[in-house]
Amino acid sequence: LVVAGFRNQAKAAAEGQKIQEAVKALQATPLGRARLALAAAFEQLPLWADGDEPPAAGDDVAQAAQFATGFAAGHPAVVRFNIEQTVGGVFSWNTGVDYAELLSRSSLRVLVKALYEKAGISVDADLQTLARAPRISAVPTAVAMAEKTMSYSGKIRGPVMVVDNIGDPFDVEAFDSAYAQTVAGAGNAALMRMSWVRSSRHSTQSALERIAGFTVLVERLDSGRWPDTSATAMTARAAKIRAVTALDLGPARFIPSQPPDILRSEEHTSELQSRQYL
Repeated sequence: LVVAGFRNQAKAAAEGQKIQEAVKALQATPLGRARLALAAAFEQLPLWADGDEPPAAGDDVAQAAQFATGFAAGHPAVVRFNIEQTVGGVFSWNTGVDYAELLSRSSLRVLVKALYEKAGISVDADLQTLARAPRISAVPTAVAMAEKTMSYSGKIRGPVMVVDNIGDPFDVEAFDSAYAQTVAGAGNAALMRMSWVRSSRHSTQSALERIAGFTVLVERLDSGRWPDTSATAMTARAAKIRAVTALDLGPARFIPSQPPDILRSEEHTSELQSRQYL
């Protein structure tokens, strides 16, 4: 599979199809499911990505099946090709990455090891294969252009209220965590609040949940102070909104959540920090 440096859009589309086929094939065997979970572990993908209820705790096979939901769509080769064309080359890299070290910090490490044990193979063998695999190097000018035009700096000038769902396979919780760290690193943590919704799939917040978040932002703008944005307070706010309208705005499913950190190598983190990107 080619995952970067596509020659043209047709080639990128073909590689995207190969990724979909590879994910389907991985689901068919115990070892394949273990390897899919290993890939998910590096990205901190959610254990719940589809369906009205999450898989049962301890059902590692059902949990692993969640990773296949949207995996290929969450890594669209054609989108990456367009970005590469815009910034002038490969803009991300895995040189210097120690995958064994990343797995040791992943929230999915226990699940990964359990699935490898079921497959009868040690995860260490695959980690060693990854350690020996060719690496992808970025084009420095492309990285600079991507940082200038597409990367978040955290230098927000006004309040930002985020309402996100915990089971989004595309915009995973770790991405939100990384954004919050970027904002904090820029000295703007006081301008941002986050609230979480118990839901899977991409961007499935109800109208009521979105409106509740919007009224928080309005109150912050009007008063200059953030109101309580805990799950309990957001649920109470949603109840008040529901009480004054006959419209069906959907459920209020606010829950407390502590998103995992996005995984970065020490070398990558140091380089980003030197540029004031966290």
